[in-house]
Amino acid sequence: MALPKLLLLSAGATFEEIARDHGDFDAWFKSALQGDAELHDCKVFQGQPVPDVRDYDGLIISGSPASVTQWEPWMDTAVTAIREAADLGLPVLGVCFGHQLLGKAFGGRVELNPAGREIGTVDVVMTKPGSTDPVLGPLFPTFRAQATHVDTVLEPPPAAEILARTAQDGCAAMRLGKSIYGVQFHPELSAEVMRRYIQKRGRIIDGERGSGAWKKLHRGVGETRAGETILRRFVHEVVHPRRGAPKARARNTQSALMGDGAFREAQATGHDGQPLHYNTVGRGGPALMMFDGIGCDQYAWKHLVNHARHRHRVVRWNYPGHGRSPAPPDWLARPSQRLTIEGLADEAIRVMDHAGLEKAVLCGHSMGVQVALETWNRHRDRVQGLVLVCGSYGRPLSTFHGHGAMEVALPLIRRVFHKRPGITRGVWRRLLDSELAYRVAILTGEVNGQLIQRADMFPYFTHISQVDPLLFIEMLGHASRHSAREYLGRVDVPALVVAGQKDTFTPAWLSEEMHHAIPQSEMLMVPSGTHTAPIELPELVNLRVEKFLATYFGGLSAPSRAA
Repeated sequence: MALPKLLLLSAGATFEEIARDHGDFDAWFKSALQGDAELHDCKVFQGQPVPDVRDYDGLIISGSPASVTQWEPWMDTAVTAIREAADLGLPVLGVCFGHQLLGKAFGGRVELNPAGREIGTVDVVMTKPGSTDPVLGPLFPTFRAQATHVDTVLEPPPAAEILARTAQDGCAAMRLGKSIYGVQFHPELSAEVMRRYIQKRGRIIDGERGSGAWKKLHRGVGETRAGETILRRFVHEVVHPRRGAPKARARNTQSALMGDGAFREAQATGHDGQPLHYNTVGRGGPALMMFDGIGCDQYAWKHLVNHARHRHRVVRWNYPGHGRSPAPPDWLARPSQRLTIEGLADEAIRVMDHAGLEKAVLCGHSMGVQVALETWNRHRDRVQGLVLVCGSYGRPLSTFHGHGAMEVALPLIRRVFHKRPGITRGVWRRLLDSELAYRVAILTGEVNGQLIQRADMFPYFTHISQVDPLLFIEMLGHASRHSAREYLGRVDVPALVVAGQKDTFTPAWLSEEMHHAIPQSEMLMVPSGTHTAPIELPELVNLRVEKFLATYFGGLSAPSRAA
């Protein structure tokens, strides 16, 4: 029997020196698949027309120095071919950039990896779905692979199953349906080519990790046959069984893979005409509306969103001056109501209106607890329930670390920040966007170093370093003057209160007070959890939220207050 024909969409080229000595992407794939498949190369990144995919038994998309986050016209051509292959039921394998392009094509979210560049021979750890996968399963529980990338599939497509992870990447391999695979690592790379890549990136690596870092990575490169095994098993376990099957266009294959719950980004309009950036993913009800703490860009919700999006539509948004939502114009000269807790509550409704949410369960973390409560207070007809995580119902500085010293010091800190704004902003960025900030948080017990994943925490420091410290202190002042105490007893929707047992930002007893004051509330105390409990013990938090939502909105019997 003739070998199966695979179409390789080459999405880029390697360095000239490496290509001269070792060949390019197409040569590496051909070498790895020699004797198993016939590979036809199309350099789509150079504008070469893509052949009719119906003439092939499968499709591979290569790595590339290009980035999905900086879109180029040829990427549209590649996505068209990918979706056509999916509609025909053809096996597809995306590698590194190709993996990210698959994520983007089917509704995922691709961004610069918040955990930083991943390069070298890395340990890949299988997930439960990966352990039984026909392609990766035999490598369970862990294997080594060559990797080099700076972007990542930060949020996989709604229909994707994550098959493997690494220390720096939560989606190292995924599968959509039965025949579409993406791997973030490079199964086609040899150890020698990997060493050449590290050497070429040496100066950049040292700039990111410190002097001599690249040499350490270079020494750590090792031979591995796992990549070749994956490529060959893709051919034998996925391509061969579908070879010769009718290629009549499968109806709604794209819709099934993307789902109505595909990741989408949009902008509502704030009260002063400025955009409010938000994103939405998932489908089903009730919808969940996420409220961040000050300086945060959705990092605390990462695990809950990935868990909930299969049953619920989830909307996350950026406060003014956070993420991709600009600060109010001239807010320093003319204080803006939009930065107050009350103003943020009103802005949340504008986001809900734009996203088409009539009602939602509001999920607040840290200061987001105050904003969620105030949204209920001002817009009760729009709120179905409350999930209040590691936050205070009011005046959080009066209980910060168990005393009110920070509340007393805030006016002085504000004056210092405003006296030398340029110096303040420079120091703020350098200190927070560094390894030091993470180490200090661990050493002081602000986060639980034994529970937290480094890759989960670094996005927080990266984002908060980009928030104007003067705006941060302004919003902190508004939060310190706000309290929902007077109306907690009138909250008439179901509420779940989540507390970290070792939270020093908003001590657990505050959550207990809130639980006892809200008539229809339940409580979860996260053992050993700190202010970042949702990313320290995500499974516990996710399952408890799922139970809460099922109980009050899915037909289960609600527990008695005594329980």
